[in-house]
Amino acid sequence: VTLRGRDLHLSVIASPLFNSEGELIGAIESLRDVTERVKSQQKLAHHAFHDTLTGLANRALYLNRLEHAIRRTKRNPEARIAVLLLDLDRFKRINDTLGHLAGDSLLSTVARRLEAVVRDVDTVARLGGDEFVVLLDGIAAPRDALHVAQRILEDVSHPVRIDGHEIRASASIGIVLVRGEYDNTKDLLRDADIAMYRAKDKGRGRYKLFHAGLRKEAMRHLSLEAELRRGFQENRFELHYQPQVD
Repeated sequence: VTLRGRDLHLSVIASPLFNSEGELIGAIESLRDVTERVKSQQKLAHHAFHDTLTGLANRALYLNRLEHAIRRTKRNPEARIAVLLLDLDRFKRINDTLGHLAGDSLLSTVARRLEAVVRDVDTVARLGGDEFVVLLDGIAAPRDALHVAQRILEDVSHPVRIDGHEIRASASIGIVLVRGEYDNTKDLLRDADIAMYRAKDKGRGRYKLFHAGLRKEAMRHLSLEAELRRGFQENRFELHYQPQVD
């Protein structure tokens, strides 16, 4: 109910009232103001699914929405979604130089800029640290996801003034387009992560669209690294000097 412009939540208990002949003649009602309890429950529910620093959806809420979106692409071959995994470049340097409060301020600014780029039906989440993810739901064509990624790169790069210091951030983005290819959120985020790190390898401050070749290349690199480590542990390398002759 609303009383004097204030919304109230009431707990109502009603009991029938009978006369001596057993006829119903009215009711006895007991009303209790439970507004603070309801607000406390709502606050706890919000914190369970939202990041406390930025107010964005957290990993749990994002994965839930992503799972539902994947199911829709399975049911409808025409449905298309996109996942944009974003990581701030050299964020640790900002934390180490200006302190964690400055880093937190930058993260909050980036969160607001991401929200300003996407539509109401899309989801922006903070997965942790300086890693954000965007779910574009119901896009018409791949170029829509690329356009959003470009907008994000431009907006994130605008200077931020924190404690008298001008900070210019940049981000690397991995993009995965989905039309029923994925069965779970884990594989989808893995591929977005692969594309994002490829964007970093290419020079940061850019986006990379995932394709199956990137996954194969990542597996080759992982296998090579494991073989090299095993070779060093087993002392299978020999050092040779080759003269350079002019």
